[in-house]
Amino acid sequence: MKNLDSTMERIGTIGSKAVYISDFAMFNDKFEVTYVTEDLIPKAVTITPDEMKQITKSAKKNNQGMVMLVSNLYDPLLSISVALTGSSVERTKGAFRTPGLDLRTADEETIMLTFNKIWPGWREIILKQADKAEAAGIDYMTINPNDQAFEYILKSDILDDRYRELIPEVRKRFSGKIGLIGMLPHVNELESVHDVDFVLISWDPNGDYIGRDIFADTRNTDIDEIEASFTEWLSRPEWEKFKGKEVYISVTLPSYTGALQEGWIEPALGEERWTINYREQALGYEGLFRALYKGDYNIKGVFSYGYWWSDQLYPVTKDIRNDLMHTIRQKDAENVFYKWSKVFV
Repeated sequence: MKNLDSTMERIGTIGSKAVYISDFAMFNDKFEVTYVTEDLIPKAVTITPDEMKQITKSAKKNNQGMVMLVSNLYDPLLSISVALTGSSVERTKGAFRTPGLDLRTADEETIMLTFNKIWPGWREIILKQADKAEAAGIDYMTINPNDQAFEYILKSDILDDRYRELIPEVRKRFSGKIGLIGMLPHVNELESVHDVDFVLISWDPNGDYIGRDIFADTRNTDIDEIEASFTEWLSRPEWEKFKGKEVYISVTLPSYTGALQEGWIEPALGEERWTINYREQALGYEGLFRALYKGDYNIKGVFSYGYWWSDQLYPVTKDIRNDLMHTIRQKDAENVFYKWSKVFV
């Protein structure tokens, strides 16, 4: 928390008007869902109620009119991959972000047995999150897990039943707005979007096969092609599902060559196969904002995912490749964000 106030001051100066907080839960190889402590995953611990109050207070002090809570669910041992495929998946791009991996093709009985082990724990976590968010003054919260998305393993009709049972329970505890997060093709499958107040769509070609197909042949040095690709993505019929809802976009665009095609990478791995490319990241943001400005889309706001907690970049920050990852802080894309924040007012 030592960089909290300085970071909130920084995002206030680049034109940001809203912030979302990523909180963390995890499950073990027995599919027991728990909060995350320092001894389990040191860099992704669960935020305490007092810390969440401090974060919200600092954000609103620095002109962040809306604070959103997103809850991530970690599968550190890749337990679902083992359960559903019979073998582990090498963690080079994360457990379920590997393009082409669709665990819904596994045996249906095994899928349900696995999900039914996880769901009670996740339900309990989200109700605790609702209490924590209410006490902290959070304005918006999502109820489905980010990172380990249930939509990757389960058919939407089963998820809809669970979410529709959960939503009224959350509303009893949380007076703010409730939403769903996920990739465009997967959130589009959920009928329970009609029961929530907002959706947060993640732009990340690593997990969004629609975005990946659109950007596959986009020249990453050509701003007109990048803009056209975003226009195509924003014009997809899947967006029609969200009419009448508040719609936000969360952008996960790293700063390496080819990021518009590959998307998120695991920066903690420290692999050397990526080449730093701040220009491509900046052009990506420029293309998105140009497309939004010229089009007539039901998009209320854009979040830049993973804003770093200090000005220090790798190798000064030694334990993570934040020079390659999706943070825009201290990179050209931050200037693009600031420029367009003065246009979208």
